[in-house]
Amino acid sequence: MNRRIFLFGLGTGIIIGAALLQLMIIGEKQVNMPDPLAQDSSEQVTYTQEELDKAVADERKQVEDELKQQPAKQQEQQQEPPQSEDKQTSEAAPVNEASKDDKADSKAEAEAKSTVVRIPPNSSVTETADILKAKGVITDKQAFIDLMRTTKLRAGYFAFKAGLSLEQVRKVITSRPNASAADLPASDK
Repeated sequence: MNRRIFLFGLGTGIIIGAALLQLMIIGEKQVNMPDPLAQDSSEQVTYTQEELDKAVADERKQVEDELKQQPAKQQEQQQEPPQSEDKQTSEAAPVNEASKDDKADSKAEAEAKSTVVRIPPNSSVTETADILKAKGVITDKQAFIDLMRTTKLRAGYFAFKAGLSLEQVRKVITSRPNASAADLPASDK
């Protein structure tokens, strides 16, 4: 009887040990698996604050230059008359040009109102909501916190256009940050 209890305990111990070993192996594989939301380790580059500030300044300058060139292109397009015109179309043309100018101006203003926000590494959802509210990106802090509760945040610089919905803000903040190795000048790499 004593031997039977011993063998039963030994068999149970071997089975439990094997099960624990399998769990450890599975856990180790999950730890070593790359996070699909995280950047690839080959793309991760550490920057100083000066390098990031310079990259943001370069990006802003590039966007401003594009905005300055955009009105010139729109004026060239408006100066070219259409191929076939009737009197009715030519009479309505000044009204259309004026509405095009208004649309272009409002679009240029909206693009000029984009806000660049830096989300520090390891920021909580509440800290991120505070930053976004202070910059005027969101109006309802609690709604943003509720929306982002199950979403992993990313750190970095993000550009937000004026008037984005919470879902659009969520999409921007979970996407890849603006400052990357490709955006920096060759001297900063």
